[in-house]
Amino acid sequence: MRPRARVDPATTVAAPWATVAFVQRRLPHYRVPLLEAMRARLAGRGIALRFLHGAASPGEESRHDAGTLAWAEPLPARYWAGGRIVWQPFLHRVAGCELVIVSQENKLVHNVLALADPRRRAALAFFGHGRNLQADAPGGAREWFKRQTTRRADWWYAYTRGSADIVAAAGFPRERITVVDNAIDTIALREAIERARGLGVAANRRALGLPEHGPLVAFVGSLHADRRVPRLVELAAGLRRARPDVHVAVAGDGPLRARVDAASISAGGVLHPLGAVDGARKALLLAACDLVLNPGAAGLGVLDAFAAGVPMVTVADARHGPEVAYVEHGRNGLVLPDADLLPALVRLLDDTAERERLGAGAQAAGGTYTIERMGERFCTGIEACLEAQGRR
Repeated sequence: MRPRARVDPATTVAAPWATVAFVQRRLPHYRVPLLEAMRARLAGRGIALRFLHGAASPGEESRHDAGTLAWAEPLPARYWAGGRIVWQPFLHRVAGCELVIVSQENKLVHNVLALADPRRRAALAFFGHGRNLQADAPGGAREWFKRQTTRRADWWYAYTRGSADIVAAAGFPRERITVVDNAIDTIALREAIERARGLGVAANRRALGLPEHGPLVAFVGSLHADRRVPRLVELAAGLRRARPDVHVAVAGDGPLRARVDAASISAGGVLHPLGAVDGARKALLLAACDLVLNPGAAGLGVLDAFAAGVPMVTVADARHGPEVAYVEHGRNGLVLPDADLLPALVRLLDDTAERERLGAGAQAAGGTYTIERMGERFCTGIEACLEAQGRR
């Protein structure tokens, strides 16, 4: 017998006028606050929200980032071909729902079958980017196929304005696209950063085992190929030549961690590997650093810099996540050609007033891209979809 989801009376709708199912392949921990907020908001509008998800693939389990949700419903996912094909049938589980929201991923075979199912009665909406922003072959058959499915949905919940532009360019009507401005919950992080700043920069650095004096540049993120870790090592060496007192802290783990560890030994003390950092240690680092550097793919990590009111410096030509659009060059950070990264970093470390100006912009952006705002946009878009589909 399938286990039943536990019910929270505070967010249970006695007689909902609509029921919405949100189906995801897996549940990462950073999505839990969003789902809790959406469920409460929708309940207040007479809409019941269900969330169904499976487990991570074997390759993803090492991330240790799974979340738990008391009212979630298990929906097993079967992985084939090394995770490139996923079978997760859901239509039989969402009978009676007026709207079903799924991720747009080619490997989720049942999503494609659901689009073409003549028996489907619920509206089907996509949540995503509109294309694979890390695709090895953007003009290849897989991305061509994704563009075809893009137009078949009844509604779109786009991560960012840039994602909405991609969806619209594929031929999907703008009036049926909701931009949610993808975010994570940074309230606890912002509060932890403020507490850390009360202790002072030197104390924060001591707690992390970092030198107490000199400019500090922070990298925060997983260490994989798209992050351009070798370039990070090169930039650290270049910074040390220009500013002998500079230090670069690398907070993260992943396949290229050994490269950073080896470089920290041979680079004259400029590189400081911290490994993966949790909320408290991340707050100490962000409170103590002068800027955040990401010479490769940037995504939701930009919100860490915003939470600290610290400018992010990143490269223009990388396989970024859609959230890099939040970094506005010259306003809350810098987005530069690769050749300009090192001189810009040196100038920014030398110019306190400019760092403070960009930091103020980052702090302002942090108040814009919040989980609360994302939840409200998502819920408003759900209502709009239901009404446009004549479900009310």
